[in-house]
Amino acid sequence: MTTRSSTWTAALLILAIAGCWRSSTPSPGGSTNPQAGVNAKTGPEEAQSEADRLLERQLEVDTLYLTEDGREIVAPGNRQGVIVEPGTGKLAWAAWECKNPACPGRKPDDRPLLFPRPDPFFFAKPDGTVGLRQPATEAELLQADENRDVRCPACLKTRNLAAETPQQRQQYCNWCRLHVLPQAAEQRKKLAEEYRRLLGRE
Repeated sequence: MTTRSSTWTAALLILAIAGCWRSSTPSPGGSTNPQAGVNAKTGPEEAQSEADRLLERQLEVDTLYLTEDGREIVAPGNRQGVIVEPGTGKLAWAAWECKNPACPGRKPDDRPLLFPRPDPFFFAKPDGTVGLRQPATEAELLQADENRDVRCPACLKTRNLAAETPQQRQQYCNWCRLHVLPQAAEQRKKLAEEYRRLLGRE
């Protein structure tokens, strides 16, 4: 069964891998030898291991988290898209934004609505870490399936879900994207540059 946490993870992995892989792919006519650009001081296995760590670090850039009551927290990203807020023991969720140009939640200065994406199957452990339980009833299974798509809460108030076509439903989903902080974009850029240098592709 697919849960919302796996959707978030897939989105992050796409951001992490696509940002580096497109830049690191050799251009036509270049060397096709995968070992050709490895730093002379680093063996191919060590270089690849370090490259894998750089990809993982792409997931750990500064991330904006929102509590359900709207408080903002900046903390390292993770695969789950949720953290325990220090001091309160409550969950905070990675911020999403709605790019729908007609979103009723858009700000007066045309900034997109930011919103959390709570998942009822995550919970805060006493030690301050995040736990995950599996759906246990048919109702919870249906809830997990329904929550699979990202939904802007402002757009949801004006949508007619029963009358939407699959294409319209997908478009609303596509308008919702993980919010990327300016410093996170810069951090990913530097990590991508480091990745290319490591493999000698720059």
